[in-house]
Amino acid sequence: MAAPRRGPDDGLLRGAHQQQAVAELKEKHAGNLIVSGGGELAHTLAQQGLVDEFWFWVNPQLWPAGPRILDGVGPIRLQLVAATPCRSGVVWLRYRPVAA
Repeated sequence: MAAPRRGPDDGLLRGAHQQQAVAELKEKHAGNLIVSGGGELAHTLAQQGLVDEFWFWVNPQLWPAGPRILDGVGPIRLQLVAATPCRSGVVWLRYRPVAA
């Protein structure tokens, strides 16, 4: 099976030009730009104020340790947009940053 073809806008935003690249993508494309996970890119975009909405899926399990995906970011005050419970017990939470 052949690998899927990638377009010119697919892939990771890297380096010092992330802020400019995200602004260009937001201007060029209608709809949502989604960063899945909590990696370095999501962390950098949050620090630069480029996140319009945070989506969190809260899973009903407690773990004694693990990564803190937004450690060092903020403080960012958030306003709840929606809370959607799933039959599995997972809750999907959507927040928007509140202007300071």
